[in-house]
Amino acid sequence: MLAHQQQVIGSSSVLNLQVSLLFWVLIGGLSLLFSGCEGPMGRDTPWRDKPILEPLAPRRDSPTAGGAPIAAEQGQRSQTLRIQMDASPGSLNPLRNPSVWGQRVTRDTVFETLIHYRGPTGSSQNAAGNYESGLAKTWIVSPGGREIRFALQEQATFHDGSSVTALDVQFSLESAIYARGGAKHHRRALSDVSSVEIVGKHLVRVRLERANGFVLRELASVPILPEHYYRKRLDQRHGQWIGSGPYKIASETPKGIVLERNPDYWGKAPAIARIHFVRHTDAALALREAKEGLIDIIAALIPEHYPQQLRVPGVYENFSVVNLTPPVFSYLTLNTLVPPFDDVNVRRALSLLIDRSALVESAFGLARSVATPVWPSGPGDGIAPDVLSLDLKEAARLLAVAGWVLEEGGGVRVRDGQRLMIRILATEKSSPTRDIVVAALRKAGFVLDLRIGSPAVLLKRLNTREFNLAFLKWSGDSDRDLSQLFASKGKLNYGGFSDIGIDSQLSRIQRAATPSERKSLTSELAIALQQRMPVVALPSPYPYGIVHNRVQGLAVWNGWIRLRELSFAEPKGSQ
Repeated sequence: MLAHQQQVIGSSSVLNLQVSLLFWVLIGGLSLLFSGCEGPMGRDTPWRDKPILEPLAPRRDSPTAGGAPIAAEQGQRSQTLRIQMDASPGSLNPLRNPSVWGQRVTRDTVFETLIHYRGPTGSSQNAAGNYESGLAKTWIVSPGGREIRFALQEQATFHDGSSVTALDVQFSLESAIYARGGAKHHRRALSDVSSVEIVGKHLVRVRLERANGFVLRELASVPILPEHYYRKRLDQRHGQWIGSGPYKIASETPKGIVLERNPDYWGKAPAIARIHFVRHTDAALALREAKEGLIDIIAALIPEHYPQQLRVPGVYENFSVVNLTPPVFSYLTLNTLVPPFDDVNVRRALSLLIDRSALVESAFGLARSVATPVWPSGPGDGIAPDVLSLDLKEAARLLAVAGWVLEEGGGVRVRDGQRLMIRILATEKSSPTRDIVVAALRKAGFVLDLRIGSPAVLLKRLNTREFNLAFLKWSGDSDRDLSQLFASKGKLNYGGFSDIGIDSQLSRIQRAATPSERKSLTSELAIALQQRMPVVALPSPYPYGIVHNRVQGLAVWNGWIRLRELSFAEPKGSQ
């Protein structure tokens, strides 16, 4: 039997929690891990304990003068977009569960997809994303929704000069669907694909077991690789990378990755000749180089730099603020099959006990409150319902309606002689978010049974439902199928929630063929989720970054920037 530590906390106990259970759940996106949810991940560097409130002084060895690159560097620098990469991208193999930075480096730059999924062109919340031609010039969805035909761009070629054919598409999609490709981040979303068939050299037919509009959405994320090169290299972690995109990988070292414009690109050439992802885990160094004109984009400022460093010389006059609005959903999952969370009144009371403004403040303002996983460009792309405000009086009333009342002369709630005890799965990593939530539960009369263990043990307990509450985090792409989280038999529905109405709504959303058709249905789903409350939403990450004003054409969608559409402003005085 697996050993674990146990700690019971009553209303009179001393709160000293240094534990956590946070998942990044695998849905069309990223890997599973346990972490904190209070903002950007910490880094083992000295500046973490010293907020920088004054302008950073240039290094003595700085290759710049007066904030501009020296003449020897200026020729290349003028055509090079430099982006801080604050973590290792790992392997750039797009079918081996790539990291966040692995996808940012290669998606739509080195590797391309059959179609592109673009964000809405209008500012209205009712606007939806749409599909555009990629390696496929046209596509047709059959009236029943069980067949998709793609006609490929006949002029499209890979970096080695070979043509993009139906064989390459079949190989890539099958590699994403079946175990041989190791592409777990694609496999679940493509589970309804029954076959990928070659109809002609540039014609492909995808057959589905049932109509599912999210298959087309996923095909906008699957990279098409040359079959002749990757047939025996699907497990490749390093080496030469061949795609069909407008950029090639010129160099890949521990210090960074350089993309060079592909001179033989089959489509419209990008305006920027070179993109350099500079690996800097030291945020102070990255910010200093940005002030010196050596970094154009910092995707996310650390809490110690936000918002003070937005106002210092070298930043406020040269950079604009950007928010990548990542589709990340932090939440509490609840075991709805057993008391107390089998009662919707208790679930709603739990939500009303949480001071979300305090949670945002604990994240240094780099988070925002959400009601469900549905918001514009969120995991579910739709209109966001209003967030429930802190209401201790209403929470107490709902708990009493459910039969949980404060025992006479004590601070613990009881029902039929049983204390209101809940089991929380946790690792040892600390988290302000968790501490605030736990303190609120304790104050409201809950007794907390903490089960501390390794991630593997905790995941097993989630799957066997040996818990009442756990902290989770979903991360992936925008406009995704939420049935894995909320359908009665969803694989990630750890709490066992079941509701016929929500199951029906999820099925309707799946059958919708286009993002615009899904959006209104998803907005209705959000209202139902807030009413039934199978999970309780926590503030989700909302990082702020900076982009140099010389960078033009910037548009944020799906948590990143479409790099191929960027250009540089003409230097002053050049005309």
